[in-house]
This record gives sequence, structure tokens and C-alpha cells, in this order.
Amino acid sequence: MNTITVAAMRDKHAEPVLEIYRLGIATGDATFETEAPDGSPAIA
Repeated sequence: MNTITVAAMRDKHAEPVLEIYRLGIATGDATFETEAPDGSPAIA
């Protein structure tokens, strides 16, 4: 059985999350946006 852990997003997660977002943009599956935001997104 696989275990899934949910954790709060931290600054250290920004680059991997942006990379996943960029891949979604490239395939056209994740968003209607055409480019990822510059820099790290604000993380609350």
C-alpha cells in the first residue's frame, strides 16, 4: 500500500513546484498560461 503525506508548502518547495507547472504549460495540460511566473511564488 502506498502512503501519501500532505505537508504545508515551504520556500524550499518553490522550485520543484514551478518545474511541475512549467511542464504542465509545455504540454498544455495544466493551465491556459503560456509562461511560469518569474522567481519564487509567495508562500503563506
